[in-house]
Amino acid sequence: APMRTLHLALPGWIDHDDTYLTLLVHASKQGQVRVSASSERDTARIVAKLRERGAVMDRIRFDHTAPVETIWMRDYGPLPLATPDGAGVVDFNYAPDCTNDDAYPTVSRREGQEVWRSGTYLDGGNLVTDGLGTCFATDELAYEAGTTSEVMRDLVKRWAGCQRLVVLESLEGDSAPHVDMFLTPAPDGVLLLARFDPTEDAANAMVMQRNRQRLVDLAGKDGMPAWKLVDLPTPPTLHRPEATVVRTWNNLLPFNGVVFVPDYSKVPTERVVQAWTLTQAAFPGRELRGVAADPLIEFGGAVHCIGRAEP
Repeated sequence: APMRTLHLALPGWIDHDDTYLTLLVHASKQGQVRVSASSERDTARIVAKLRERGAVMDRIRFDHTAPVETIWMRDYGPLPLATPDGAGVVDFNYAPDCTNDDAYPTVSRREGQEVWRSGTYLDGGNLVTDGLGTCFATDELAYEAGTTSEVMRDLVKRWAGCQRLVVLESLEGDSAPHVDMFLTPAPDGVLLLARFDPTEDAANAMVMQRNRQRLVDLAGKDGMPAWKLVDLPTPPTLHRPEATVVRTWNNLLPFNGVVFVPDYSKVPTERVVQAWTLTQAAFPGRELRGVAADPLIEFGGAVHCIGRAEP
């Protein structure tokens, strides 16, 4: 859908400059960008670099009145809704130790905009929609909210307008247990699904086989859309003594005419070409733009996790 504003957070993580500069330069050419910034010094540093790279500066607003603790705007940012009574945003509960993040949807609302506050805990990265009435989440959604999948279905129908909720298995490893790490809705009923090489990551290869089969079984039945499932290869999983870092290209961020795609180092070239070719086919007529994601993925997320677009 056409978007008006992309919400981002810049809480002073200097090692993420390359990531944010790419996002800000190219998002400013597609619409408005609102950045929650923690300090004037960080803002001044970024602004100087943005001018050098040709950003549309009058479309970028650095907001110091709504500071946040973390960069995960997708999880706590405003969930925009259109209702028979008008447009507004839903403000779900977020992590109790991140009070500024939790308050952001309400504090950042536009003048005159309705805000509906829900008592339900929900990370926005664990709820995506195909635009056809179906929402997707992992089994972590109900667990984090302290309830059951049946109750969660009723809650997301009431608060997020989901006609149907499909619950899938979350990935294993040190990544966010969210559906946006392995499932990407694209236009015209296309679902991009992460495909792991079983010789590199046997556990997640099995998880995605089960998730794919569940979607195949549901497609076109009991009111479900007849999705077109496209398998998107993944970069090699990084198996380390201290952590297993799961990387996918699914955690991408569309914003009007551009699609921001995670860009990782040490990935076989032929796999990058295959993934980008499939992604371009799923988003015809849009520019794909790589965004440095190595620093992000070490914290369990990628590009989709740090942006929230508002119509």
